Amino acid sequence: MRNICLFLVVFFSGQFISAQQTVSIDPAKTYQTIEGFGASDCWTVDFVGRYFSNSEKEKAAQWLFNSQLKSDGSVNGIGLSMWRFNLGGGTLRQGYASNINPITRRADAFILPDGTYDFKNHSVGQQWFLQKAYSYGCTDFVAFSNSPVVNFTKNGKGFCAYGSDGTTNLRPDAVKDFADYLTESLVYFQDSLGIPIHYISPVNEPQWSWQCDANGNAGQEGSTWTNSDMKNLCVALDESLQAKGLPTKIFLGEAGQWNYLYTNKSSSNNKGIQISDFFNPASANYIGNLQTLEPCFTSHSYWCDQDSGSLASNRLLARQTADRFGIRLHQTEWSLLTGLPADAPFSSGFNASTVYIDIALFMARVIHSDLTIANVCSWSYWTSMDTESGQHDRYLLLNLVPAAGDGNESDLVYGGTVAAAKTLWALGNYSLFIRPGYQRCDMQGASSLTGLMGSAYIAPDKSKLVVVYVNLNSTTQQVTPELTDIPGYDYSTIDIYQTNQTVSLQKRPSINYSPGVAMSIYGRSIMTFVYNLTQAGTKINNISQTTFNCYPSPATNYLTCNASDPIRQITVTDLNGRAVLNTTLENLAYTYTLPIASLQPGIYLVSIISADTSKVFHVIKI
Repeated sequence: MRNICLFLVVFFSGQFISAQQTVSIDPAKTYQTIEGFGASDCWTVDFVGRYFSNSEKEKAAQWLFNSQLKSDGSVNGIGLSMWRFNLGGGTLRQGYASNINPITRRADAFILPDGTYDFKNHSVGQQWFLQKAYSYGCTDFVAFSNSPVVNFTKNGKGFCAYGSDGTTNLRPDAVKDFADYLTESLVYFQDSLGIPIHYISPVNEPQWSWQCDANGNAGQEGSTWTNSDMKNLCVALDESLQAKGLPTKIFLGEAGQWNYLYTNKSSSNNKGIQISDFFNPASANYIGNLQTLEPCFTSHSYWCDQDSGSLASNRLLARQTADRFGIRLHQTEWSLLTGLPADAPFSSGFNASTVYIDIALFMARVIHSDLTIANVCSWSYWTSMDTESGQHDRYLLLNLVPAAGDGNESDLVYGGTVAAAKTLWALGNYSLFIRPGYQRCDMQGASSLTGLMGSAYIAPDKSKLVVVYVNLNSTTQQVTPELTDIPGYDYSTIDIYQTNQTVSLQKRPSINYSPGVAMSIYGRSIMTFVYNLTQAGTKINNISQTTFNCYPSPATNYLTCNASDPIRQITVTDLNGRAVLNTTLENLAYTYTLPIASLQPGIYLVSIISADTSKVFHVIKI
């Protein structure tokens, strides 16, 4: 018997729907194994950990690290599975004499000027978040350094001198000392905090000069490194790690952009062609035989992100080079350093009302490209927290609002509040559902870097298939997924999550899996579809009662209808019982947008029929 009831919905969609396209997914054809998604604690996290209230810190930690869903399937956070801890250069203790401004760009260090260590009283805010991440189940940690500790630098600063010769700021006689400092810090994390560090990344963006200006001032810690400089440090670090018996691996690279991995373009003085230089046994800088060196290379996704051509070509060449030497790639740092690109439908400037979703969509396009073209095993954002300062959320996942002052980074010493940015939830469309150990699998039919793109990932135990779509178009795209069967398993239900300008990783109604039924990928959205699987022969846990939605009401030109089972027919009748619209779907779909502009203003009954079940909605047409 058909269930008929009246319901009023006040949610507006109002999007056109494009022609239907087929997407094929083969979970048996796999590529890289995903290690995780992460972000760094540079630079403000230490200040938040020290000066913000416990409630604000707890809120920030939950948003970043909580991977548990609520009872209704809605989210608590984005479940980051990697976290990057900055082993600073010690400029914070130098104060104004560091010549680094703002104050939050001065990083702490565990070693004092006299060479003694103090782990208890330094980087305490960072340590709070490190331990909180671990308590939430994040277990993959990267310790990284932007500059050698000032104890060991040539100029006693956390940056290179103006007009320096292009070699590292680390003194030649202090290479072993710096390596031992890094290792002692890892011992502390492991033995005192009980948190093992997976990777140690000793250099950062070695291609840049990191020089102060002519007045001796700089904006952050940093040091340039030639490839031979990097080799010397890695050899010393390898010896130090082995001497301490640590399981930590050297995480080499942090290249300023992808092309430095395979070419010398825009780089000189032995700082390019890095994969070949470090992993080719014939190279003078070969270190591929170091016991603690992870067989991988890391890069940042800056600059090579402004158009679809550079997105594809740079990542493809980097991947091909890595494949040639049998190593994996990781993307360890990105935020929106540039403007929004012109080759995709992003708004121009940073004053448009939709700028937040533009930045999030741009980021999602970069993530998609890094995962599907470069085949990266992990993807990390740069500064997890920062003040917006008129730049919207282009440099942050969490927006920090100081309790006093002018709202700048330096005012974080007054405490403040934390707000979730759109970039946080867009990253969550990937990080919350693609867990460590998942493998990217083959997906064809949604690969336009200027329109609709998608990627798919299978769980190690075959319990879930995660598909993430990024739709840059303003129109809804209809896709019909063709899923290759997984021997021994059956697809059952699908959980759906959406991020757009108005919703943030919102749980949409779950649906029952039905082959050959179209899905709606809403315009200017990132959408995640989680296919739940059961072992063949067991009872499939379908959604027992079909759920329906019909919106908006009041409506003007279009009416969107969706159901947890495929829709077969939609009938609109007036209050006299006369059918004024009757649509039979030749291609079954879970969502259908019905044009109603031709109807006169009034009240109508909309019947949505799915299999032998239906629901009637009371809709106002204006």
